[in-house]
Amino acid sequence: MKKLFTGLMTLTLLLVLTACGRSIDTTKQVKEDTQTVMADIKTQRRLLNQIETSLQKSQQLYEKDRKKYPNQNLLNVKESATAKNQAARLKDYQEFQSKQSEIKTISARLSKTADQKVDGMPNQAIQNFVQSLKISQLDANNFDSYMKETAKGEKNFFAKHIDPDEKQSDRDAAVSRLNQYYGADFQQADIMRVNLNTVQVNAKQLLKKLAENSD
Repeated sequence: MKKLFTGLMTLTLLLVLTACGRSIDTTKQVKEDTQTVMADIKTQRRLLNQIETSLQKSQQLYEKDRKKYPNQNLLNVKESATAKNQAARLKDYQEFQSKQSEIKTISARLSKTADQKVDGMPNQAIQNFVQSLKISQLDANNFDSYMKETAKGEKNFFAKHIDPDEKQSDRDAAVSRLNQYYGADFQQADIMRVNLNTVQVNAKQLLKKLAENSD
């Protein structure tokens, strides 16, 4: 009987230690994931600023380059300021999407953690954080669609409007249509910033809850 009691006590202790260990590991993972997201959105903000700067100066660069490189598709003239500007913007956007992909993976992992309802975990704070990440992902998808359409629009514009003797009214109309893409991109970038701010607020709240629970 004594051996049975000792065995049960040992088993109970092992279960408690296992649960505690799992809770500690989960807390560490959630904290690391949250900090990674905060670093990622900081990078994304910087990239959004750079993308917008690129869009803002596109028309000015085009007006200079079309005189400097007549009868040429400026996107194919690698030394042109227009081509360099677009290449830098696309590179920034690829990095933006790379960070978004990492955030999406983390969001899925945190969602599973919240569903497991591990003892000592601030599940409501995790769920709030995950929800803001999901909303941000939806708008990131929209931003992706707009940026891809802009790239197509630029490709079409620069391929067609190479004639230095093209009627000014025709060129102005084409530039106006291209600027509509840029305007839409600015709107989507603003939406992304709002979402990133919400994500950051929820991330800070989650880290605060994790710290309180560890005290």
